[in-house]
Amino acid sequence: MLVAYEIQSYQAGNWKIEAIFDDRQLALIDAERLGNSGRHSAVRVVEESHDDVTGKTANKTIFSSNKIDEHNKKATDLQAEVRREVGAAKAKRAEPVRPKSKKAPPKKKGPSVIWLGLLLVVILGGGIGAMMTLHQM
Repeated sequence: MLVAYEIQSYQAGNWKIEAIFDDRQLALIDAERLGNSGRHSAVRVVEESHDDVTGKTANKTIFSSNKIDEHNKKATDLQAEVRREVGAAKAKRAEPVRPKSKKAPPKKKGPSVIWLGLLLVVILGGGIGAMMTLHQM
């Protein structure tokens, strides 16, 4: 069985054979180099197997680097993130705005002013009464 690896590039609407290898790893390395060069919108490696006994040939793409698909995927991911952020902002705005509740003033600790006033009257009255009693004696 014979196996060959074709490196093909996509230019001007057509696939063009750039190189043919009999070693899979070398073909993949060279295809990545071509894909990273920026001169081709797409690069692929096609494994072509030919069986001498049956005379049949089989083709299978084992590597594909498509700059357009990569660009579209990044754009789609960015659009999805923007949609999530917009949805979160809409959900936040949709929440009803509740007015802040007015809290009752905190209760004062200790005796109230009325109790203090009564206590003062009692003390003064007792003091005056004691002074009058002492004065009469």
